[in-house]
Amino acid sequence: MAMRQEVIASIQELIAPLVVKAAASSEKMTGSQMAEAIKAAILKALPKSFVNVKFSTNISPSLFIWFASTQKEGWNNGIIQNDPLYMVISIHGFNKEGVVLDKMKLEAVAGPFKGKSIRGKTADCASIIKHITTYFIGLAASAK
Repeated sequence: MAMRQEVIASIQELIAPLVVKAAASSEKMTGSQMAEAIKAAILKALPKSFVNVKFSTNISPSLFIWFASTQKEGWNNGIIQNDPLYMVISIHGFNKEGVVLDKMKLEAVAGPFKGKSIRGKTADCASIIKHITTYFIGLAASAK
């Protein structure tokens, strides 16, 4: 329990300035900055997991999170979809330049948790970052 509290405190310390920046209307966060913040928070909560977070403006500006509870060596036949906690999460709500908009959409698009607590959340950038962080802290706590 004490270790969990330490992890939560260190994640909150890590993301606090980013959430403050995201909430400040005068200084908007970019998709790349948001991707870095999310990846750092997930890896802080689950350091042995596989996390790939990419922001792209190719077709539609969006951010995708690929998550697995272990590294490739732990996947049956080396296939990420064989990880029991494999998931893909998408975040939409960026302009063409990659700057966050006032409202963003968070959705689980693949994996066993599709349709659970992450699906379909619409909120501002700060709330999305907090929601993802809380989700992965809970996932880390349930894994121990």
